[in-house]
Amino acid sequence: MVKPTGHARRLCWLAAMVAALLLCVAPVPAAEVSIEIASRDVYVGIPFSLTITVRDYQDFDPSHAPSIPQVPGLKVLGPPSQSTQSSYQNINGVTTQSRLLQLRYSLSAAQPGQYTIPPIEVNVDGQRFRGQPITVKASKPESGDLLRVEVQAEEDAVYLGEPVNLTMRIWIKRYEDDAVINSLLFDRHREGRAVETFNRALRQAGEDFLKNPLGAPQIPNWNRVHSAIPEIYDLLNEAVEADNK
Repeated sequence: MVKPTGHARRLCWLAAMVAALLLCVAPVPAAEVSIEIASRDVYVGIPFSLTITVRDYQDFDPSHAPSIPQVPGLKVLGPPSQSTQSSYQNINGVTTQSRLLQLRYSLSAAQPGQYTIPPIEVNVDGQRFRGQPITVKASKPESGDLLRVEVQAEEDAVYLGEPVNLTMRIWIKRYEDDAVINSLLFDRHREGRAVETFNRALRQAGEDFLKNPLGAPQIPNWNRVHSAIPEIYDLLNEAVEADNK
């Protein structure tokens, strides 16, 4: 029987350590991209949203967001809004990370009709993802010209938290003549009360906004948590391991 030398034992020990490390390292999931639209039926002049969701990515720069292909009669209303989420999971000593990024675009149709958005390309982790064409149908708002609202501000630009005066004008189409011709009851007093109630609700909403312009505080993302508590991931791992015992 041949006994292993000290050098051979060290090689075996090193191989065992490498194997153990490989067992503890979780495989990196492949990135996924989905493109969704809030509704296929939209109204002329009313914004609708298109959302690009990127999951489990390793290398993606949100500042280079994909551009929406130009479609005649369809307008993209500015750059997309962004939201990110991160989560960690530890199972049997193996830690996996899940990341999610959403880019939400606002679009608006100028005329009634059917619009087809060509495939959108998204580059993630060195790969090119290509979506499917998206078709939407734009119709005139059901209210037609029954109600029209216009809001104007005194200033074109203000600072964050600075009060600003807004003027709202509401136009309601009158139907008293049509009611008389068709022998229908038209209660002008109830119409006026409805407008007054609507006006009070808008005024109350404006006052609530001025009292607290920033609204509810935002939930900090994991980058900020890690900056405040650098050992947060170790603490989470220890808590999970202690819970599994």
